[in-house]
Amino acid sequence: MYYIRLVSKKNLYFTYIDEQYAGPLYAGDVRKLGLPLEGVVREEGLASIQSLIYKRAFNKACSLLSVTELCAADIRFKLKLRDYPSSVIDAVIQELYDCRFLDDRRYAEQFIRCYAHKKSKALILRELSSKEISVLGLEELADEVYEEEGLQEDAVIRNLLQNRFSGYDLKDEKIQRKIYSFMQRRGFSPNQIKNCLT
Repeated sequence: MYYIRLVSKKNLYFTYIDEQYAGPLYAGDVRKLGLPLEGVVREEGLASIQSLIYKRAFNKACSLLSVTELCAADIRFKLKLRDYPSSVIDAVIQELYDCRFLDDRRYAEQFIRCYAHKKSKALILRELSSKEISVLGLEELADEVYEEEGLQEDAVIRNLLQNRFSGYDLKDEKIQRKIYSFMQRRGFSPNQIKNCLT
């Protein structure tokens, strides 16, 4: 027998089993499972609760992945926002990797392709490493993507300059400060910016 306590918050119930947080349940789930707000449940009741919480977390993760490619850190963050416990999140992420719904290399390649026209390669790689992407040869992957896309960082800077500052006098000191700030926020070095401005 296990002691269960449900704490109500709007249409959710935060479920505690033997005073350990198990995850959120909807009011309909509580009614369907016939759970008391406080009391005891048998082994099969516990299994039903844990299975339902896991299933909801997994379905939410799949729903998020159906919209866009995400990494494990993104899934972890989004599920944490929905009050799922770390143990459930870890199990969901492991199953997503096992099913190949999550793939760090595929995510890294998509991320590089998405931002290669807007940011420096160094900044893109820093952002990927902050997302805890574990891909061997990340720099080589970035080089491959840049080669496939036919990109050079100087060309990216010139394109950004043309799109953002086309109607401005690029010799004006005030405009140059804005250009330097704009480009450095995108990860380009002052030398790269200077080379493209001259």
